[in-house]
Amino acid sequence: DGSATPAWVELANPNGSYNGYVTAITRNGGNVYAGGYCYNKFGAAVAGYWVSDGSTTPAWVEFANPYTSYNDCIVSSIALYDGKVYAGGSCYTADSIPINKACYWVSDGTATPTRVELENPNGSSYSGWVNSVAVKDGVIYAGGACYNSSGVSKAGYWVSDGTATPVYTAFTNTHGSSYDSNVYSIAIDGDDIYFAGDVYSSSGAEYTGYHKNSNAAWTELATGYDTSVYWGSYPCQIVIK
Repeated sequence: DGSATPAWVELANPNGSYNGYVTAITRNGGNVYAGGYCYNKFGAAVAGYWVSDGSTTPAWVEFANPYTSYNDCIVSSIALYDGKVYAGGSCYTADSIPINKACYWVSDGTATPTRVELENPNGSSYSGWVNSVAVKDGVIYAGGACYNSSGVSKAGYWVSDGTATPVYTAFTNTHGSSYDSNVYSIAIDGDDIYFAGDVYSSSGAEYTGYHKNSNAAWTELATGYDTSVYWGSYPCQIVIK
């Protein structure tokens, strides 16, 4: 609460004494929802989320990978809407060269979570991933990126109402279509939706910024960093206040 010593709540790995990670967190009322993944005895990441009311042992809700029982899935973002948990992430396939399949799961905490796959518009043999999810009026927005045939990651987002096939909208990299770009965070403000991320240029420099609404102009927040010299930067989260 900013005054007392912060209390530590440990989230146990249900698979045993293996590493576990929290990648996203949110709350509703007295409950905290922490999304992430836990490694199992096969060395594979198992996606899911913990629910904690601060008094009892946090409960783990696991997400299944339809491609392999080893799992190999992660949760990268979590949102709440109308009593349900929406968790964005990705799952690897069991191919000899695994493909990362973008997706989100929906869970009400009682039934088996539902997984919705988000197709890569550049082809099913190329990877895609979700870095952020947000829900507005029952519509899910999942931001991330998809590889194309040239191995370039193209920033964009999927829109899904849970019934029809999710639709993908790609953003334009203003520094050139041959260079990587990503969406890392989504924020909603009334009728407006902000998609924060980064883009790269021909020099390898990284630029941070955001798009407002679909196909909107790119607003740059930082000048380019030469990634051969600097680590660069990207927005982990965008908040509207």
